[in-house]
Amino acid sequence: HWGLNALVLHRRKNLDVSDPNGMESYCLVFRGMTLGSDAGCAVSVPDQGLEPVHALLLYFNGQFYLENVSQRSSVSVNTTSIPANMLIPLCFGDCIRIAEWDLKFEVARQIGL
Repeated sequence: HWGLNALVLHRRKNLDVSDPNGMESYCLVFRGMTLGSDAGCAVSVPDQGLEPVHALLLYFNGQFYLENVSQRSSVSVNTTSIPANMLIPLCFGDCIRIAEWDLKFEVARQIGL
């Protein structure tokens, strides 16, 4: 089930005594996220012709992939159509079209708090 996409863990009172913080936090992001029209998707977009769960964005072995999980509608990367249940590797700068929704896969900087 893809309902949960990230969580935060807090480690308390088990660090070295000399640690001035006394606590550390870790954000864990799962290696996959859903894209679709369902409100439970990690990226939910209504009114773009998307199925409830239309595609998956996956990360493994240092590479991002896009998987088409739709049986009825198109998914393409740089105008190359992706058949249902097939993974295609992504590169930064790729143009993605999922049904009527256009995206660009780009690098963004992490925001530190």
